[in-house]
Amino acid sequence: MSADVACIDENASLHDVLATMKTHRVRRLPVTGPQRRLVGVIAADDAVRMLTDELHALAHALSEQVKVEQIARP
Repeated sequence: MSADVACIDENASLHDVLATMKTHRVRRLPVTGPQRRLVGVIAADDAVRMLTDELHALAHALSEQVKVEQIARP
């Protein structure tokens, strides 16, 4: 008898992906679409890349905001 496989929905957030990986102590998760059909696999390394991209975008946005505030100040 085998255990149920931990899967993640294709619309799940990055937070949900990481939480599911942590809960099930896995580094890869099958990604399922409609009718729980397999559409791919996400690895922890993929999640780290996505998080890095989000942090880079946030840093850029904050940097741009600082420039705007510096220009606005006399």
